[in-house]
Amino acid sequence: MDELDPRIRIRAPLRCDGIGRLDCAEDAESGGRMAVRWLPLDANGEAAVQACAALPSHPTLPVIRQTGQVAGAAFMAMEFPEGQLLSTMVGERLDMELVLRLGAQLSDALAAVHAQGLVHGELSADSVLMVAPDRAYLWDMPLVVANRLTCRRGESRLMMNLPKLAAYLAPERACGGDATLAGDVYSLGALLCVAAGAPLPSAPTTLGVVNLVATGVWECRAPSTIPDPWRSMLLRMVSSDQRQRPAARDVAEAFRAVVTTVNARPTVPEPLRRAGLDPQAARATLEMPIVVPVAAMRPMTDVATGRELPTPAVAPAEEVIAQTAITAPRPPPVESTPAIEPAAADAAVEVSQADLVKLPTVELPVVALPPVPSVDLRDNVAVTMDLAQAGARAMSLEVPVVAVKRSARPALMLAGGLLVAIAVLASVAVSLATQGAPAPAPVEHEALPA
Repeated sequence: MDELDPRIRIRAPLRCDGIGRLDCAEDAESGGRMAVRWLPLDANGEAAVQACAALPSHPTLPVIRQTGQVAGAAFMAMEFPEGQLLSTMVGERLDMELVLRLGAQLSDALAAVHAQGLVHGELSADSVLMVAPDRAYLWDMPLVVANRLTCRRGESRLMMNLPKLAAYLAPERACGGDATLAGDVYSLGALLCVAAGAPLPSAPTTLGVVNLVATGVWECRAPSTIPDPWRSMLLRMVSSDQRQRPAARDVAEAFRAVVTTVNARPTVPEPLRRAGLDPQAARATLEMPIVVPVAAMRPMTDVATGRELPTPAVAPAEEVIAQTAITAPRPPPVESTPAIEPAAADAAVEVSQADLVKLPTVELPVVALPPVPSVDLRDNVAVTMDLAQAGARAMSLEVPVVAVKRSARPALMLAGGLLVAIAVLASVAVSLATQGAPAPAPVEHEALPA
């Protein structure tokens, strides 16, 4: 086809790092966003377009919708969905499940590209387009191929892009080496570490950042919050020795278990986060069967009347289900069958019945017991001194105390009055007897000789 499909409508120009022009376009039928790259024919544009069209078909790589020539330029129209560049999210720690999903998607796309003998060589956070809810696009792969085949001054273009590439360059690449497959693996590992919260190298200038990476003064480290075996894989990916780095296919195999494992396990993310619990630990509400034999049930007694209450009717062979909150322990990592505990999502998620693992339930009847009566401590109740000092106001009758009923108060008051009167009369009698007795005679002492 020698002209652009009329359904693809050019909307506005986009920034283009290489030769030619890059336009933002729209599919008039679906409304989807697209990008159209124009490459001069005299700058090897036709070969570049054909190389882009030969890229592998992969969910993480943009689909080339059309290629052709118009006048003196070759063009390719590719998908460019609405989303957010990962570079705009650098500085905030992404959810761990999302980081691992990114690792699975990007490493698989990189492995597909490497299988054709192609090297990205410019992988950075600007290379990844995040599309809701958790899909990633290695959106600049066709543009990198096109620039590599058409740009007459590749080093100049790389120097212009160095500010966004410096933090993700492999050490050998920062020292001036060529782009390699192992360098792509390092860049992807550094990108995932930064997405998980690892710091970027800090220097006043871009060349200062490159120097830190090249000399080994700064080394990319996988955060300890990343669970194994993925953290061990990331440490190998960002090794300063490129011989220790795994191939992109090995990385993809290690991260592939993320999707299967997470989808197979129930998650209750946001309620755990609101409750202040660790979002990395697996928690699920389970209903565990508890066998309650009828013979083991003790008879219950009504406290108010003293009568025995009937035993709940439960068949001897039945199981009574009690709902219990259980915290599942984190299983030890196994290299052959890796598993990840589901993490909490950033957005609020409503918990539905599908999020719970349940067994058939049988309701256990509950017998409501009457409240235990209590007595006011001010009604002549004798208590220990420590309770009185503690400010006790009432006490349950189940606690042994010396209590006097309200009906006995008049008799007690009368008895108390009589006792007081008797005590007063006794004291008066003693006083009178003392006043009527004669005073004792003085005792004469014989004078002793000097």
